[in-house]
Amino acid sequence: MKSDIDQNLMPLSIRKLDLENDFPLLYEWLRNEYISQDNPAEFNYESLLESYQLNEDSSFAESCMVWLDEVIPVMEVDISKGDMHEISSFYAAKPHDYVLRLQLPPQPDTQLIKSGLQLIIQYCFTVKKAKKLVVPVYIRDVVQKSLLGDSGFTCNSTNLYKDAYSLYVLDKYSRK
Repeated sequence: MKSDIDQNLMPLSIRKLDLENDFPLLYEWLRNEYISQDNPAEFNYESLLESYQLNEDSSFAESCMVWLDEVIPVMEVDISKGDMHEISSFYAAKPHDYVLRLQLPPQPDTQLIKSGLQLIIQYCFTVKKAKKLVVPVYIRDVVQKSLLGDSGFTCNSTNLYKDAYSLYVLDKYSRK
C-alpha cells in the first residue's frame, strides 16, 4: 500500500508493515519507549511480534510504516476502526472514527515526523474515508502531544487507561 498523496513537501511514502524486515527496528523503537515509561516489566519480543501478526490478518486494523525516500523509516502507525478498538470504551466511537497509535523513533526529526503525520492524516481522510481521528497519547509523551497539537488535534480527554493516557482528536470537518 504505497501512497503518494501530496508528496510535494517531502518524498514520503506509506506502506504496510513488513514484519520480517521492519519488525526488528520497530521492536527497538518500542523497547526504547517502553523503558522510558518507567515500566519495570519484561518487554517480550515474541509476544509483541504475535500481536502484530494478528494485526496483519485483521479486517479492522492495519500497521503501516512511513518512509523517506523509501529507505529511511520515519514512523510506524497502527490504524484501527474506532468502534472496534478498545479505546471506544472511553469515548462514543462512531463508524467512521479511526484510532491511530503512533510509534516514533527514539530521537525523531520533528519536521519529518510532522510531514509523516500529515501524510497519515491525508491517507485516513481520503483513502479510509475517516471522519474523525483519535490518538491515545502517554501522559508524559511531550513530543507526541506537541506534534499532534501542531497538526490540529485537540486534547479531549485526560487520565485514560489507569490515568496514563490522554485522548487527542482531529475531526475532518473542523480542520483548519
